[in-house]
Amino acid sequence: MPRLDSDLQQREALLRTVLRNYFASGDAEILRTIQAEADYVDLASGATLLRQGDVSDDVYFVLSGRLRAFSEPESGVRKTLSEIGRGETIGELALFTGEPRSATIVAVRDSLLIKVTRATIERAIMQNPEMEISMTRTVIKRFRRGERERQAPVVPVNVCILPITSGSDAAEFARQLREAQGAGSGSIAVITADEIADRFGTDPAHPIGQHYDALASYVDEIEAKSSAVYLAADDRDTAWTRFCLRHADEVLLLAAADRDPGLSEAERACLVCSAPISIARQTLILQQKPDTKIPRGTARWLQARPVARHFHIRQQSPRDMQRIARIVSGRGIGLVLSGGGARGFAHVGVIKALEEAGIPIDLLGGSSIGAVMGMVLALGLGADEVASAVRKAFLLHPMGNVTGDYNFIPLVSLIKGARSRSAMMQAVRDATGLDRIDSEDSWITFFTMASNFCVTLGRSDDRG
Repeated sequence: MPRLDSDLQQREALLRTVLRNYFASGDAEILRTIQAEADYVDLASGATLLRQGDVSDDVYFVLSGRLRAFSEPESGVRKTLSEIGRGETIGELALFTGEPRSATIVAVRDSLLIKVTRATIERAIMQNPEMEISMTRTVIKRFRRGERERQAPVVPVNVCILPITSGSDAAEFARQLREAQGAGSGSIAVITADEIADRFGTDPAHPIGQHYDALASYVDEIEAKSSAVYLAADDRDTAWTRFCLRHADEVLLLAAADRDPGLSEAERACLVCSAPISIARQTLILQQKPDTKIPRGTARWLQARPVARHFHIRQQSPRDMQRIARIVSGRGIGLVLSGGGARGFAHVGVIKALEEAGIPIDLLGGSSIGAVMGMVLALGLGADEVASAVRKAFLLHPMGNVTGDYNFIPLVSLIKGARSRSAMMQAVRDATGLDRIDSEDSWITFFTMASNFCVTLGRSDDRG
């Protein structure tokens, strides 16, 4: 009972803080009135709070958890608009305009909100008109943020690390990931099943049950004090694993690359089923042996599961772990290389300058000759090795300088295309010892940009 009272007090204290900040008011009486009339809303992971087109004018305040806003066009393809986290609000626009909801709102993880009705807010504004100004500022800020062409990526706070192959240690990986973040990343907490068992006096495999609310409050309290929380799940479908998934903004699927790529028990039961318990982004982390020269067979892992992205890391490689740490925390560094034929060899100098400055490259993209440069770099080669491989493949090619000129005659262009393909194959062969690799089988995540166009030749006369 004392623990329940403590949880309630914590909720009410958080609610008072959120209301005070939102309404920019120190009027304790008005805030107490709003608080007394507000309703708590517990939203499970994957549950829908509002649907686009709904007619309602309540305002919701997020006390804990995370939600995602979607637009649902007539085509039926959802588009993610934004994510809403602790301390943010939902629904002010409908309150002001009376129009239907402009987006569908779904809980990414278990979330706690409070609902305040329009009538309650109107009474508060009548007592203190300055509250309306504060609400208007909030709406304007949100519109400005939405109008920016480029927004910073949403950084996950709670990250579930789910082992999907035997022998993958989520707790150890979480600790290594925390260490790789460095001193400037803030406080990062690692929570394991053993820790929960010690704290709540339950079996590690089943630490939830009647302790669910207390455990959720405990994790929420840690989240409030941390820049990130790593939840180390079990390697099977347990109550603790389900709790971690239900409280995650992102799920890292941890796998030994030399194991069976089939779905694990936990994936089948919790993620790849008719009613998944988490809609958080899934990221596949494939652990390679330390002496692996180039990853292989990645496509089999990707075909089996709906992951948003994947990364390869060598076991016992601090450099690879630091790369994952930057990406997970939203600090990853991307490099996109442009085209330009022979002029593209200038990229080598840029790559070397970045290398000498100690600036790592975590993600790579490229077009035309830039794609070739990026491809070789993504295989794990350094600047000098990239220069050597590309020079040999393109400038010293047996059929001549592949990038020496441009042609507008289709037959010659096809020949040049064949030369380019041959040169690229040579570059891959020199870098890996293999005749071909898939783009997924690269140490650094790599993408290419290309386009097709055709020209229709004919004549124009008076008849069109």
